[in-house]
Amino acid sequence: MARAYWQRAIVLSFLFVGACASLTKDECRQANWFEIGQNDGAQGRTLAIFQDHVKSCQKANIVPDRREYEDGRNFGLARYCTPLSGFKAGRYSQTYQNVCPPETQGEFIRGYELGGQFGQVEKQLFEVNQDIDDIEGSLRKDKVKPDQKQSLYKQVDRLRDEKDRLEREIQRIQTVANQTL
Repeated sequence: MARAYWQRAIVLSFLFVGACASLTKDECRQANWFEIGQNDGAQGRTLAIFQDHVKSCQKANIVPDRREYEDGRNFGLARYCTPLSGFKAGRYSQTYQNVCPPETQGEFIRGYELGGQFGQVEKQLFEVNQDIDDIEGSLRKDKVKPDQKQSLYKQVDRLRDEKDRLEREIQRIQTVANQTL
């Protein structure tokens, strides 16, 4: 039950973030285009977001400075296109938009793939812990029949074995990440 709630919450949060206008009229009027580009680059956004800024700022009769924006975005991409940033993006299942230049893309993707593995195992571990909690909660109830209890205890034992395996896998991935990122 809790698992489904969190999955829906995560999906909805991404939908709301994507639905917002890129900039307000006041932000357009006070814009530092280098800084806006830097922030967009540091978040791994594509250059297409600049067109969203142009549309937002048309309402305020402001024309964004594309050169300043691109210079800032390139500066931000230098911060984004690192193995550690790739690891974080992969861990949280963020979509990579193919924004890193060739000289840094390989290292970013290596971190991204490792982070993706970590995130998957982390999610599985969360689900196993949730299942253990659910079963143990059932065992504490007086309505569970003795023959059902035995089956539930066996399930918990299997889940704990799986939990141990997943925790070892997380440790392995962390070790690899610490050695290579």
